[in-house]
Amino acid sequence: MQVQRPQEFSARTAQIWNCVIINAGNTSRSVYLHAILTEGKKGKLAEANSAVFTSPIGSLQINHTNYNILNPENVIYKDKTYEEHIVRTNTLPNGMYTVCLTLFDAQTKAKLAENCMNFTINQLTPMNLVFPADRSEICEPNPLFIWTPYRGSLNNYGFSYQIKIVEVLKSQKPNSAVKTNPCYFCTGGIQETKYQYPFTGLPFQDNQRYAWYISIVENKKEISISPVWEFTWKDCISEPLNQQTEDEKEEEELVSNKKIQGKNYYFLSHLGQSQDEVTLNNKDLNFYFENISGIRKVLYSIQDGASILLQKEMDVTDSYNYFTTTIETLKLSPNKKYMLKILCDNADQYTLKFSIQKNN
Repeated sequence: MQVQRPQEFSARTAQIWNCVIINAGNTSRSVYLHAILTEGKKGKLAEANSAVFTSPIGSLQINHTNYNILNPENVIYKDKTYEEHIVRTNTLPNGMYTVCLTLFDAQTKAKLAENCMNFTINQLTPMNLVFPADRSEICEPNPLFIWTPYRGSLNNYGFSYQIKIVEVLKSQKPNSAVKTNPCYFCTGGIQETKYQYPFTGLPFQDNQRYAWYISIVENKKEISISPVWEFTWKDCISEPLNQQTEDEKEEEELVSNKKIQGKNYYFLSHLGQSQDEVTLNNKDLNFYFENISGIRKVLYSIQDGASILLQKEMDVTDSYNYFTTTIETLKLSPNKKYMLKILCDNADQYTLKFSIQKNN
């Protein structure tokens, strides 16, 4: 008997069973397949046995149209990190892979045939900026800058992120400013896709425009850069309350979900966007999102897998909405990963992945 691999492997489906089994004998046989998926640097990623099935005389092609004959699979091993990546992106990470299929006789356990195939995933994904939004106005003295991950070529293993912020003059455009103006704040060696502006950083100036971008640095050289965005910083914290106009006071009374100074809020990403996991203490979860669709009600929940631990309906306003929810009573475990999910009345969804900080 023979096991033949197809010429091309559909990495996006993450299926390792595609093959053609050739039975040159005079009778059909009860058989099963054993599969192993490995990556050049990570080693074994998955190992499984199929269910017992019948190999008829002649050829049997196995693909997505008849995977049911292989069920139920017996999973021997799977790498959770790679599994989560496949679920999130529907593709394997960049790497050099080998998938091997071995055909066994179901009764005698004798090896009947074996075939391996090598394939490479090498997708380039540029960075995109997430927050602060382009041309937005912010007043946080220590804003959180967020961007999407960079996926480079197979050789890009030792890169880091660098953030550059410059002032934008009245007559300048942001792209011109980052090329000609000195750094207002620049730092590198960042390993995550977010960066909190430090307390030691030069304070932002009221009504001043700033341009910022993220670059990838490898071996002290920039190998990729993000688009350039701008924001305007407003000094909304030190504004005396007694100088507010009556209209401003009335508007403030009508607006809910305002930011409470001194709290560190996490930005919710639109469902489907890549995001990092954040680590919280076991007391409060502070989060915010931007309402740009005119929604008026949302349903938010804290989930442990398929289990809903907390669920609440809230009214929202236009622009940014800030919320604080107590998680101390939920008795969350430091060994688990949780998700905050917001379902809007227009069917949009926003999420935040988080875990609980371990007590020292």
